[in-house]
Amino acid sequence: MEGTPAHINYGNLQSDLLSINGVRTLHSLHVWSLNMNKTALAVHLAIDEPEKATETMKIASKLIRFKHGIHLATIQIEPYETFMLSCKFCKPLFELNTRVDI
Repeated sequence: MEGTPAHINYGNLQSDLLSINGVRTLHSLHVWSLNMNKTALAVHLAIDEPEKATETMKIASKLIRFKHGIHLATIQIEPYETFMLSCKFCKPLFELNTRVDI
């Protein structure tokens, strides 16, 4: 099984995405190699103001591409909902202190 590509700092990437104005949380962040020179990403960003989805996606896309060198990104924007506070699958990995059992 492959891990996150060596040149990607998963924690920094996660923190950078969470620092985008209006992003309340993220989940399902996956990063993988397409080949030796190209990396792909998929992520769900939960935001406070759904009307700012396009703006948030543009900011996230630039950050992913130019700061982290990821060539292909699939970003899903969704409205933040309070149930996400208690959903183990909706929390960034660094917030989880225990294993998530399915």
